[in-house]
Amino acid sequence: MFRMPTSDIKHAYYVNIIIDLCKLSPSTIPIILGRVFPTLFDRLQYGCDLEVYKRFRDWFSMHLSNFGYRWNWPAWQPMTALPDNDLRKAFLRDILARLVR
Repeated sequence: MFRMPTSDIKHAYYVNIIIDLCKLSPSTIPIILGRVFPTLFDRLQYGCDLEVYKRFRDWFSMHLSNFGYRWNWPAWQPMTALPDNDLRKAFLRDILARLVR
């Protein structure tokens, strides 16, 4: 999914694979993603390629919408105090915008 500059496979394929894996193995895959996501999210503070950012954002917003928007939303509240130019804050703003529309 993050292969740059382009992937031979459509982004939606990777999204669907991860969603299907979560549904097939709900006791393991969500736990793994729950550990990986914070690492990827925290690394946004150091910057990243715009295309990688977009792919990460699009995957996560589609993932949330496929699983009933279940997330530890209160854990993100402190991120609202970050400066507006922090990529993590932009990520959260973009995720929420996609989920609302």
